[in-house]
Amino acid sequence: ATWLKSHQEHHLLRSAILAITKHSLRLAINTWCDLAAQRLEHHRRLMATATVFLTGGLRAALNTWIALCSERARALGACRRLFFQELSRCWNSWTTIIEEQDCK
Repeated sequence: ATWLKSHQEHHLLRSAILAITKHSLRLAINTWCDLAAQRLEHHRRLMATATVFLTGGLRAALNTWIALCSERARALGACRRLFFQELSRCWNSWTTIIEEQDCK
């Protein structure tokens, strides 16, 4: 009777452990499937957004904006060079005048 009782308890415990394990595994697989579906949906939305940017008028507008920014940067660079070149000429003229006055 003791051996039979021990065997029944062992079988009951084993069944309980397997049920818990299967339940946990099922939960894990369901969670993984949900996350995979969310990731796929996120990727689909990202690709749809990228497609909007790469086609149609929005792309043309973006390219125009980039070109204008580039043009503006070149114009500012040219103005800076002219300003600093003129500033350099003024400085050189001023130092020449000071040197001439010191020599007299």
